Amino acid sequence: MTSTVPLTVVPDEVVPGAAEVFVTVTISGREYDLILDTGGAGSRVPADEITRAFEPAPPETEPGRGVFGGSTPPPRVVVPELRWGDFTTTNLPVELSTEPSAPPAILGLDVLRHHRLDVRLKRGELTIDGDDPVDEARPLAMSSRGHPYVEVNWARHTAHAIWDTGAGVTVVDAAFARAHRHLFTAQTTAVGVDAHGNSAETPLVTMAACSIGGRSFAAGVAVLADIAGIQRPGDPPFDLIVGYPVISQADWSFDLKNGRWGFLA
Repeated sequence: MTSTVPLTVVPDEVVPGAAEVFVTVTISGREYDLILDTGGAGSRVPADEITRAFEPAPPETEPGRGVFGGSTPPPRVVVPELRWGDFTTTNLPVELSTEPSAPPAILGLDVLRHHRLDVRLKRGELTIDGDDPVDEARPLAMSSRGHPYVEVNWARHTAHAIWDTGAGVTVVDAAFARAHRHLFTAQTTAVGVDAHGNSAETPLVTMAACSIGGRSFAAGVAVLADIAGIQRPGDPPFDLIVGYPVISQADWSFDLKNGRWGFLA
């Protein structure tokens, strides 16, 4: 079965070139706009009179860490049925986003990793389990929870990166940026918020043009943060989190279920 659903791109009000990407899901007859997040291990939904009434779920034993640190584990419930497009996920343990300042609501890898995702941000479309041709079926490196990895290349330099539709801006490890200063031009600072709701003032830079999978990508905005070592033990390390400014420049196919990726032809 294949299903195509609309994506809504909401530009950042402060950082030019940054944006968030939303997909609409239905839970118990109510629609919710969640960030499409290939960088989030688990899903999170808004807390309201419907979701608060769901059966409690066991706490997450390894909640992980955001770009700017950890967080107090939020309440968790079991969503009986979550529909996105023509697909239904049942009995899904999720976090509740309980306050306006809480981490954003996301559709994460607990749902997404079981599917092929064809992402066309210029069209505002997500095709789930499609069969459109790709330029090449490349092997896909993934973390233990399904985070997809790509290599970002410049002349004489390569960075390992998570391909993260939930990142409104590309994130570069601060130590990597210091070691490769010629690739990053300072701009100003901005307050960033990570997937756990932590915020910090971060340096904004322009990341030099790069290539991924043999395709060229124009220079774009990025932020610097200390992300080296935040992966789970045993997972591949990474220097970058590739976000919207890069992802929006191409049409991508990530087959998270079968471990391959390519550019849509």
